[in-house]
Amino acid sequence: MPHKSDLSKRVLTAVILIPCVLGVLLLAPLIIIQALIVLIGIGLTYEWVLLTKIDLKNVLLLKDKIFLLGQVYIFTAVFFLSYFVSNVDILLWFLIITWVNDTGAYFSGRLLKGPKLWVAISPKKTWSGLLGGVLMGGLASGFFASVTKLSHFPYLVSFCLSFIGHAGDLLESAAKRYYKVKDSGQILPGHGGLLDRLDSLLLMSIVYGFFFLFFLR
Repeated sequence: MPHKSDLSKRVLTAVILIPCVLGVLLLAPLIIIQALIVLIGIGLTYEWVLLTKIDLKNVLLLKDKIFLLGQVYIFTAVFFLSYFVSNVDILLWFLIITWVNDTGAYFSGRLLKGPKLWVAISPKKTWSGLLGGVLMGGLASGFFASVTKLSHFPYLVSFCLSFIGHAGDLLESAAKRYYKVKDSGQILPGHGGLLDRLDSLLLMSIVYGFFFLFFLR
C-alpha cells in the first residue's frame, strides 16, 4: 500500500484530474475528445517504449514479441475508446468503473487485509482488495449504466467489466515485473504513469469493444 505521502499525492492528483476529465467529456466538442484520446495513445506508446527499453532494431526484426503484443494492445484499446467517443456515456461508464474500482480495492485491501492475490505478479494486492474493488466498482457503475440505459443488464455487465479492470491491472503489473520496473512513468504524482493509471481502462475497452461489435450491433 502507498505511504501517507504517496496517498496524499494520489488524492491531490485525483482531486485535480477528475473534474478536468469530466469537464472535457461533458463540455468539449467530440473532435477535442477524439484528439485527446489520440494524444493519450501516443503517451501510452511512449511509456511502453521506455518501460520495455526496446531497441529499434529489435522492433524492425520483430524480436521482442512482448513489446509488439503490448503495442497492439495499446493500439486496440485506443481504437475502441475513439470508436466510443460518439457515446460519451460509455466513456464515463468506463471511468466510473476504473475510479471506484481502484478506490474500493485500496481501502478494502487496507482495512481487511487477508491473503495475497498473486505475490509473484503484484506482492501488495489482496483478495479482499479485489473483491472490494469489484463490488464497489460494479455497484456504482451498474447504477450509472441503469440510469443511462447503457445495457439491458447494467449490473451484470458492470460487475464483469469491474473484474476485467482488475485483470488489466494485473496484466500491466506482470509486464512491469517482467521488465523490472516499478512504475511506467511519473507524469501523475502518486499514481505513476499513464499506463499505471489507465491499465484497467485499456483492457475494459478492448473486451467491451469486441463484445459490442460482435454481439450488440
